[in-house]
Amino acid sequence: KIPTIYMIDDNWISIVEDYPEYGEIFKEGSETYNNFMYIIQNSTIVWAYNNTLIEDIKPFAKKILKSKLGIDINKEKRNIKNKEKLVVGFSGSMRYDDTAFKALSKLDRKDIKLLLFGNISKKQLKLFKSKDIIKYKFLKYEDYIEKMKEIKPDLLIAPLKNDRTSSSKCYNKYLENTSIGAATIFSKVLPYIEVVKENITGFYVEKETVDGWYNSINRILDNRELLFEVKKNSYDDVVNNYSVDSLLNWFTNTIQKIV
Repeated sequence: KIPTIYMIDDNWISIVEDYPEYGEIFKEGSETYNNFMYIIQNSTIVWAYNNTLIEDIKPFAKKILKSKLGIDINKEKRNIKNKEKLVVGFSGSMRYDDTAFKALSKLDRKDIKLLLFGNISKKQLKLFKSKDIIKYKFLKYEDYIEKMKEIKPDLLIAPLKNDRTSSSKCYNKYLENTSIGAATIFSKVLPYIEVVKENITGFYVEKETVDGWYNSINRILDNRELLFEVKKNSYDDVVNNYSVDSLLNWFTNTIQKIV
């Protein structure tokens, strides 16, 4: 009779079709699938962040709560406009499409330093073999954020495929990048289109092609005034609407209601 909350932020139902090489263990009838369904079906509440994911787990869960997503943010402005070189690149988990990385590797500008931080495939790394890059492997979350604060990136890319599994993800890339003072170019897909206002709190890629990403990155770098305005706007948005401080009362009250 203990109330049980199960938080989920990945779509283990659609992944079997969208990414069979990674989602095979969640194939219906497998031990992993059966365990997953047991938890979904027997939890008091399933806690999720995304409407697409909620649609897919709704037939199996007793009750679902759409939660708000937040981040613990250190309120220090890092909007330094007079940088000689801007830090531009990618940080995060593995992306299985190389398009945006091909565009990033084509950049040949004297006013930037390239950053690759996280899980990058060998194929993607080869694109940068002749480039002078800042490179860090994936770190546990606390170390990752501290290192990002140290690097102080200015413009990051967040490519995401337009399939059901990707559309079921959280928009935490917006929160993470913004919390350390960076602006981001996103794929114009869910979940980003629910929270990011174009040219106000973020940017969207022109087209999901190499030229589309390349042109978008260069256009933004050529307009530093807009870039730093978006950095400021997005930082204020995250502090006011997505920080732990702003969500703490909602969170504790919600837990009390469940109990």
